[in-house]
Amino acid sequence: MSDRPGASETDIFVTTRLTKDDPWREPVKLGPQVNGEQYESLPYISSNGLLLFFGRGYSKGHVHVCRRITTEESWRYAEFFAPVNSGTSIFGAQSGNSEFNVSFSEGDSTIYFTRGTDVFSNDWNIWQVEVTPIVDLNSDGIIDTLDMCILVDNWHTENTFCDIAPAPMGDGFVDVQDLIVLAEHLFEEIPLAEPIE
Repeated sequence: MSDRPGASETDIFVTTRLTKDDPWREPVKLGPQVNGEQYESLPYISSNGLLLFFGRGYSKGHVHVCRRITTEESWRYAEFFAPVNSGTSIFGAQSGNSEFNVSFSEGDSTIYFTRGTDVFSNDWNIWQVEVTPIVDLNSDGIIDTLDMCILVDNWHTENTFCDIAPAPMGDGFVDVQDLIVLAEHLFEEIPLAEPIE
């Protein structure tokens, strides 16, 4: 992250090199898919290079994520990363806390992040959230061949609803890894919510 000339507040930049023995090139600001008019900060890229997490906001920042299908593609537009964010807005007058610093290991369903009241507070702690894939794709309370049909209908697409593997975030593409996770749960019954009387 940098507030160098050309940045709007702070933005996220990238520098590359041809090989490990070559010098780093001049940093380049990532495009409008990543950088906006607020402060963008604290980038974290998943080990497969397909997810870019970063903080966005002023006194209350929240985690956003950009995705791509291959490492040769450009980043897609940033999404509000609901699994860790406590609020719905980046502005200090809104409810919720501030979240930053997402981190996780590929294949592990736990995501770690930091949370505090706002960027100026001294009450920051490390939090974790367990990401459980939704395998009952048609929400009928049982994982069966109907769910498998939904997954197969979305085969080789970028449908994030069916992209349930690898843990914790999927890989941006519906393929055999998603089928394996679904097959592990076939014919499990899922308790349906009971009405409140």
